[in-house]
Amino acid sequence: MSTEEKKPPASPSTPPPSTTAPPLPPTTPPRPPPQPTAATKLAKKPVTRRAFLIGAIAASTGLAIGSMASGALPQYDILSPVLPRQLPSGYVIPGANATDLENNYQLAVSALQADIAAGRAQPGTLLNPTNAVHPFATFFYWPYDVAVSPYYRNIVLRLPDEVLDPSIRGSTPDVRHFAAWNTTCVHLRCLVNAGSDDSQYRLLCPCHGSEYRLIDGVPVKGPAFDLGLGLNGLPKVILSLDSNNNLRAERFDGEPGIGRRD
Repeated sequence: MSTEEKKPPASPSTPPPSTTAPPLPPTTPPRPPPQPTAATKLAKKPVTRRAFLIGAIAASTGLAIGSMASGALPQYDILSPVLPRQLPSGYVIPGANATDLENNYQLAVSALQADIAAGRAQPGTLLNPTNAVHPFATFFYWPYDVAVSPYYRNIVLRLPDEVLDPSIRGSTPDVRHFAAWNTTCVHLRCLVNAGSDDSQYRLLCPCHGSEYRLIDGVPVKGPAFDLGLGLNGLPKVILSLDSNNNLRAERFDGEPGIGRRD
């Protein structure tokens, strides 16, 4: 018998070792991260006050158009891409003949001087541009009429001599004697009126007390001034004077409730 120890034979129940690598477990490809929806993007995007006011004005315009369903008013399809008809450039402003407004201003000055001399008014009293006796201001809607939006109300007036450059003062109609401002307050869109405060001519907001200079429409008091809104002033209507001394609206500079661009 050999001295080498013989290995016992492999058990018939034990399978031979495999030389093939076991199969890898099935893998599921990773799911891509969810893409942000339009609503998510909108929610994450900060809304500026300018964008909010533009949206509010657009909404109010849509409501105004929708309210014109009665047969007496022009009807617009608010689902149509066609915008409401814009009034033309060179629009003759109703009730704004420069000769008439100039004459009314001179009459108002004379009447106030007579009242001061008679003791019926205090020295330093300022005129009311829209007074019923001798008004030298009038309101008008342009470049859209009131049926489209109430925020296109403007005021045109003969500027009092106190706010004019002395070199252009006089009683002869001159387009430089006149100014036209949109009357939508840049604070919360109330409609301002001409008046005076602190012995100065102003455009006054009846809602929250914002005040604007009459010469340039820039806010000088109240929340519009405190919050730094409309720093360039109220939107301005650029005027021209035709051969009949009618004041005409040529261009609208700015956005109602937001302010002038330059």
